[in-house]
Amino acid sequence: MNKLKFHIVLMFALLFLASCGSHRKNVAPTEAMLTEALIQQVEQNETQWNWFTAKLNIQPESGMISNFGGQIRMQRDSVIWISVTALLGVEAARIMITPDSLFVINKLENAYAKESFEKLKMRYGTEISFLDIQNTLLGNSLWMLGMGEKTRELDNPYYKLGNTSNYDRIWVEQQHFRTAKTYHAERFFQLRTTYDGFETFGSNLIPTEIGLDLKGMYTFAGKMKYSSVTLNETTSFPFKVTSKMKRIRL
Repeated sequence: MNKLKFHIVLMFALLFLASCGSHRKNVAPTEAMLTEALIQQVEQNETQWNWFTAKLNIQPESGMISNFGGQIRMQRDSVIWISVTALLGVEAARIMITPDSLFVINKLENAYAKESFEKLKMRYGTEISFLDIQNTLLGNSLWMLGMGEKTRELDNPYYKLGNTSNYDRIWVEQQHFRTAKTYHAERFFQLRTTYDGFETFGSNLIPTEIGLDLKGMYTFAGKMKYSSVTLNETTSFPFKVTSKMKRIRL
């Protein structure tokens, strides 16, 4: 639904609500009503999925390590699986994230790590959850708004959504109501994301380029690019730790 159609539908919806009931007084649309209508529109346009696979290309900014590739696979609310490929197509690492744990295999050093999400959250002072990571990887960013009173303002060419109780912000592009960029802040780190290269897969508009700028105990700046995207086809998540691997701490 384009911007003009959205505003027309919103106008008629508000007129309908104001006129319902023979004893109800006419009510002008309030800022809260308009903000809620925009949030609902963004929610309707978020990626609807159960399975996701794609080839992955990670491009750190200049001055850091060179580009590397790999593959990402996800099952909604269950598993995020990433294979990282180094030079000459050699697999360097596998990462598997579940709702309660993070697993890493370093194939170059024949080592592995396993940590619970709760320990990692305490160690690094973050409240980001498995679901937050999953949604960020697909540009479904409404989780950042959290609870509390929502705010809306025009920041051309975007709508900017926020919350009066935190510093998180979401910029929504006006044509397709998909997240274009975000800002998330916690005590020990900040994360900025940008979304671009949107492509249509079925009824979904999915970003194929994600810019990341993370500042904190660990820092990263660069882009992730998806290609050969497959949506809603069952996949597997091979991950095996052998007795010869040494355990390391993240």
